[in-house]
Amino acid sequence: LMAVAAKYGASPVQVAFQWMVKKGVTPVTGSCNEAHAKDDLESFNFDLSSADVAYLDTLTAGEAAIFGSIRAITHRKYFSSLLAGCENA
Repeated sequence: LMAVAAKYGASPVQVAFQWMVKKGVTPVTGSCNEAHAKDDLESFNFDLSSADVAYLDTLTAGEAAIFGSIRAITHRKYFSSLLAGCENA
């Protein structure tokens, strides 16, 4: 993951978000921090090659631990609580 991130001059989170987009998943930032949210949006400023997507598909959980910390938010209750938390941040 780090090698792919370095190749694109991106963070591992940005690569993970871009990988999710390539898989048809809409990533949603879990951050209420404006700088982190803006950084997450930078994942749309580059395009992973099909070879890099295929490589990322082969990573084990240990090799791609960052993927475990990124949520594709689909549960309405969780999304509502996330927004409520941001209003208080």
